[in-house]
Amino acid sequence: MTGGPVVAAPAPGHGPDEVTARRRFVTVSFLFWFPIGMSIATGVLLFTERGMGLAAIAGFYAAHSLTAAAMELPTGGLSDVIG
Repeated sequence: MTGGPVVAAPAPGHGPDEVTARRRFVTVSFLFWFPIGMSIATGVLLFTERGMGLAAIAGFYAAHSLTAAAMELPTGGLSDVIG
Protein backbone atom coordinates (compact mmCIF):
# COMPACT_ATOMS: atom_id res chain seq x y z
CA MET A 1 0.00 0.00 0.00
CA THR A 2 1.02 3.57 -0.50
CA GLY A 3 1.35 5.97 2.39
CA GLY A 4 -1.87 7.90 1.70
CA PRO A 5 -4.52 8.74 4.25
CA VAL A 6 -7.08 6.09 5.05
CA VAL A 7 -10.66 7.28 4.66
CA ALA A 8 -13.33 5.22 6.36
CA ALA A 9 -16.77 4.79 4.85
CA PRO A 10 -19.55 6.55 6.72
CA ALA A 11 -21.43 4.46 9.23
CA PRO A 12 -24.87 3.27 8.14
CA GLY A 13 -27.42 6.02 8.61
CA HIS A 14 -24.83 8.82 8.59
CA GLY A 15 -25.01 9.77 4.91
CA PRO A 16 -27.58 11.80 3.02
CA ASP A 17 -30.97 10.19 2.75
CA GLU A 18 -32.34 9.10 -0.63
CA VAL A 19 -34.24 12.33 -1.32
CA THR A 20 -31.21 14.52 -0.55
CA ALA A 21 -28.92 12.33 -2.65
CA ARG A 22 -31.35 12.41 -5.58
CA ARG A 23 -31.72 16.20 -5.30
CA ARG A 24 -27.94 16.64 -5.32
CA PHE A 25 -27.59 14.33 -8.33
CA VAL A 26 -30.25 16.20 -10.31
CA THR A 27 -28.69 19.56 -9.43
CA VAL A 28 -25.19 18.48 -10.44
CA SER A 29 -26.49 16.86 -13.65
CA PHE A 30 -28.37 20.04 -14.56
CA LEU A 31 -25.37 22.25 -13.84
CA PHE A 32 -23.19 19.99 -16.01
CA TRP A 33 -25.49 19.56 -19.03
CA PHE A 34 -27.19 22.99 -19.17
CA PRO A 35 -24.16 24.91 -20.53
CA ILE A 36 -23.58 22.18 -23.11
CA GLY A 37 -27.19 22.43 -24.27
CA MET A 38 -26.93 26.19 -24.47
CA SER A 39 -23.80 25.98 -26.61
CA ILE A 40 -25.53 23.57 -29.00
CA ALA A 41 -28.50 25.93 -29.32
CA THR A 42 -26.28 28.92 -30.07
CA GLY A 43 -24.26 26.80 -32.50
CA VAL A 44 -27.40 25.92 -34.44
CA LEU A 45 -28.34 29.60 -34.60
CA LEU A 46 -24.83 30.52 -35.76
CA PHE A 47 -24.72 27.88 -38.49
CA THR A 48 -28.23 28.80 -39.64
CA GLU A 49 -27.20 32.45 -39.84
CA ARG A 50 -24.22 31.45 -42.00
CA GLY A 51 -26.47 29.68 -44.49
CA MET A 52 -26.41 26.02 -43.45
CA GLY A 53 -29.63 24.03 -43.55
CA LEU A 54 -30.93 22.10 -40.56
CA ALA A 55 -30.07 18.75 -42.19
CA ALA A 56 -26.46 19.87 -42.69
CA ILE A 57 -26.25 21.10 -39.10
CA ALA A 58 -27.67 17.81 -37.83
CA GLY A 59 -25.12 15.92 -39.94
CA PHE A 60 -22.33 18.10 -38.57
CA TYR A 61 -23.33 17.43 -34.96
CA ALA A 62 -23.86 13.71 -35.68
CA ALA A 63 -20.40 13.41 -37.25
CA HIS A 64 -18.88 15.22 -34.28
CA SER A 65 -20.66 12.96 -31.78
CA LEU A 66 -19.78 9.75 -33.62
CA THR A 67 -16.14 10.80 -33.93
CA ALA A 68 -15.95 11.60 -30.22
CA ALA A 69 -17.58 8.27 -29.32
CA ALA A 70 -15.31 6.32 -31.69
CA MET A 71 -12.17 7.93 -30.30
CA GLU A 72 -13.10 7.46 -26.65
CA LEU A 73 -12.45 3.72 -26.57
CA PRO A 74 -9.01 3.72 -28.27
CA THR A 75 -7.71 6.61 -26.19
CA GLY A 76 -9.10 5.04 -23.01
CA GLY A 77 -7.34 1.78 -23.84
CA LEU A 78 -4.13 3.63 -24.61
CA SER A 79 -4.23 5.43 -21.28
CA ASP A 80 -4.77 2.10 -19.52
CA VAL A 81 -1.68 0.67 -21.22
CA ILE A 82 0.51 3.70 -20.54
CA GLY A 83 -0.65 4.00 -16.98
